[in-house]
Amino acid sequence: MKKRFFQYCLLLLPVLFILAGLWFLTELDFKNSPGQKIAVNKSSVPEQELLNQPVREKTASQPAVISRPAPRPKPDSTDPGLIAIYRVDTPEKVVALTFDISWGARVPGPVMDILREHGVKSTFFLSGPWAVKYPELARRLVQEGHEIASHGHRHIDLDKEARSTVRQEIITAHQDLQKATGQTPGLIRTPNGAYNQMVLQVARELNYRVIQWSVDSLDWKKPGQEAIIQRVLDNVHPGAIILMHASDTCTQTPSALPRVLSGLKERGYRLVTVSELLQMGPAKNTKY
Repeated sequence: MKKRFFQYCLLLLPVLFILAGLWFLTELDFKNSPGQKIAVNKSSVPEQELLNQPVREKTASQPAVISRPAPRPKPDSTDPGLIAIYRVDTPEKVVALTFDISWGARVPGPVMDILREHGVKSTFFLSGPWAVKYPELARRLVQEGHEIASHGHRHIDLDKEARSTVRQEIITAHQDLQKATGQTPGLIRTPNGAYNQMVLQVARELNYRVIQWSVDSLDWKKPGQEAIIQRVLDNVHPGAIILMHASDTCTQTPSALPRVLSGLKERGYRLVTVSELLQMGPAKNTKY
């Protein structure tokens, strides 16, 4: 009898194990049901890992402003291409004759007349207020094939101004030049040639290249017609950017210009715009 009882017990053991297992699983599922809070050990997630998670910010698309220069990504201040251009490295006897204009309407006309007579196309760096005040002269430059570039808005040293001011000066002049000439300039000669690394960065962001000069006529000092001519012809070199002025304060420029042009041609030089010159060799940030 006892032997048969033990045999029944052995047969029931597997059933008991199965029932115990089902009870345990049911209990566990109940504890972790959606309605229950599960404690998390915060120390199990490293704090540094949480800090390193990227933060997603909401961005809003901004409407394009056609009248402003197209912005570029902010350049690295160590970028070797972030330079003010003084000349182009080329063995070819080619130069760019440039004129700055900020004031008056008496000198620009005669300068344009002389250039037309000699068949020369130049780059004119115009201040925004001048182009707005004398749109007929600004448009004539375009009609006669000259290149329009910016000479800024106010005639102030940009290297002494705040970044936001520099940006606004360039944008304001850009808008004025577009309105007066219908052109979209991409070259700028800062007022007084004043710049620093910050000015170069802002100009690049606004899709401008800063242009200086390697030959200075000093015509604005009114040293005399012969002195202006000799300064240009004695210092000219292949790839030069020549600085002259066509503002009303530079009254000796028209009288010196014909001999400057003929003297350059006699020496075998071809005159082009700055943009054309930049296609002829690498730009350099030092004088010759």
